[in-house]
Amino acid sequence: MAPRGALGPLVRDPDGSVYPSARHLPSLVRGSMHAVLGPFWKRNPWTTAYRQERFEPPNGRWVAVGSCLLVRRSAFSQIGGFDERYFMYMEDVDLGDRSAKPGG
Repeated sequence: MAPRGALGPLVRDPDGSVYPSARHLPSLVRGSMHAVLGPFWKRNPWTTAYRQERFEPPNGRWVAVGSCLLVRRSAFSQIGGFDERYFMYMEDVDLGDRSAKPGG
């Protein structure tokens, strides 16, 4: 479920192709296999599942795009904002995960 009050862009690579910014929350297995196999086997099943490459560009669902994200202040405050324990990376994914949960 997409959080109410948030908006992210459709991101394109320099060649015009859609960058897969709508991703699943990585599980231990999916994230590990993507990290290990992704650099060598670009189309492995864990990477394509994590990056949701078999789906059309997202519409009306949560997209964790740290490069550009608009969030309604009330929605941001309701979920407690960014978790300051994240130094860098995954803070946008965590924000999206918490906002998509019931009560978020």
